[in-house]
Amino acid sequence: MNLPDHSRTTGPSHQERADSLETLTHVLLALGPYRPDLILIGGWVPFLYQRFGGFPEWQVEIARTVELDMFVPSPLAAADRPSLADILREAGFKTTPGNGGAFWIRKGATDEMIEFFTVHHGTARQLGRPHEISGQTALAGIALQHLSLLTDDTRTLEIEPDTGHGSLTVRVPTLGGYVLNKALTFIERLSVREEGILKAAKDVVYIRDVMAGGEAVRAEVRSDITVLVNRNKSRQNLVKTARNRLHRLTTGPDSVLEAAVRQLTVQHRFRSEDAAKADLIGYLEILSVILDESGRGRRRGK
Repeated sequence: MNLPDHSRTTGPSHQERADSLETLTHVLLALGPYRPDLILIGGWVPFLYQRFGGFPEWQVEIARTVELDMFVPSPLAAADRPSLADILREAGFKTTPGNGGAFWIRKGATDEMIEFFTVHHGTARQLGRPHEISGQTALAGIALQHLSLLTDDTRTLEIEPDTGHGSLTVRVPTLGGYVLNKALTFIERLSVREEGILKAAKDVVYIRDVMAGGEAVRAEVRSDITVLVNRNKSRQNLVKTARNRLHRLTTGPDSVLEAAVRQLTVQHRFRSEDAAKADLIGYLEILSVILDESGRGRRRGK
């Protein structure tokens, strides 16, 4: 399969990278002694792999986000630490009524936001709702399915900010687990029609950004998914479902695909929507091939 031509894309400027990294650093520092217990699972993942994951060829511009999506295990014992909610309040974060302590924001020149997620247990009605984190007070996580794809295998990246804070570490999913989860779950965003389409489209763009990272990145994705399937053969069905959802997305009129194309174009990465659409579909089709191969659980080289 021929790779899409993304010669018209450009990487973010050094200043843009520094500003984004400073925002991220401030929020990570606010998590204090709980940072090793948490896993960063959202839109920051491609950014961190591009910058600190050891892929120098990954130069294409990638989507930006402000909010940190963090997986929090439940139970999470405080032990000899203050509660995470108390630490966040001490750092200037506040939670808003109605989310049970799952969403936190610190107002400033750039609003800094954290949303916590945790494994879904219970009935379907509880899916997507705040779940109290055992061992903590005033802290919750939004209950989601398929989080094991993001949490069973992780990497710890060392971040070196440009702002004099010194290095710090953060746990992130493997790249393969990340794109597999996005391919499997983007469609579940559609429960809220208009807002859901935009969020699903952003997930699709994140997939594109990883797949556009170069041959080494795609090889990593293939290897990661193979490991996940080899560890648990029941995930073959999840991989098949993800592949089918990508196929439906790319082979017919689809509001999520069109919204993703508009996002790419509005961000000035492409001169036209036609160019953005060709690029996006090309990379999603490449992931479909990888899912076909790695979903069988075959080891590389066999």
